[in-house]
Amino acid sequence: MGGLVMYAINAVALLNASRMPEHLALWLVLREMVTEQTVQPVKNVPGHDAVLVRDDVDADRWQAIVQIVRRRFKKNEFLLYAKENGRWKKV
Repeated sequence: MGGLVMYAINAVALLNASRMPEHLALWLVLREMVTEQTVQPVKNVPGHDAVLVRDDVDADRWQAIVQIVRRRFKKNEFLLYAKENGRWKKV
């Protein structure tokens, strides 16, 4: 039986996207999905704080977002996370 799945978006990546006119549309979509709650998917590593995605964003919508982000950015350029069974994983 799988546990609760949570998603998060790296706070620095989200902020940087807001400052780039060429990524404004992506930022507008992402900002509507996030909460004000932050998490640390990678403990004790600066720059890895992330904002949680709302819990009404289902797996299909999240996968669509991941595909859109990956068309524009490599994994290490725009960090996205999924937490399942108590562990955060970069996606």
